[in-house]
Amino acid sequence: MLVRVPVEAQSGPCSQHSGNLIKNGSIDTDSVHGTQHGLVADNWESFVLSGSPRFALVTNENANGDIRSSAQYIYSDKHPFDAGIYQIVTNVQPGVYYSAKVGQALAAVDYGDGHNSRNGDIGRRVGVDPLGGVNPNAPSVVWGNEFHDHKPALNIPDLTILVAAQSNRMTVFV
Repeated sequence: MLVRVPVEAQSGPCSQHSGNLIKNGSIDTDSVHGTQHGLVADNWESFVLSGSPRFALVTNENANGDIRSSAQYIYSDKHPFDAGIYQIVTNVQPGVYYSAKVGQALAAVDYGDGHNSRNGDIGRRVGVDPLGGVNPNAPSVVWGNEFHDHKPALNIPDLTILVAAQSNRMTVFV
């Protein structure tokens, strides 16, 4: 979720707040597209910094109890990788602070029994390029803390970041 700060408290899922500038924040299964790495939710793009992961969408771990929402899977069979998804957000105002937050970020491993087990070895983090670029390695990208934990993957404080826009667009990396 990317919202202009300050924001007042609202009820309901963050991805559906009227002030949310992110499109398809619930990763809607009704709108997906193929990339060189696999399937990604519409309005999002994939990036791979290392390794050869695959991207897929699954509905068995959806957010908000919404049957149309799904989870963006990024996976590899026993091979390390560094990868994620990003979205360019337009119509932001330079000099204004915006908050980017990931509400759900499960990290799991299937040890061959067909069941996902939470895994603290898998890191998750959020980054924002206040210039709106698409290179996650650009020096302009502000990265939040990397989160590793076996705990529930909802509303993790480390997956929230506050950044001032420096152009009329920003890029959110997850």
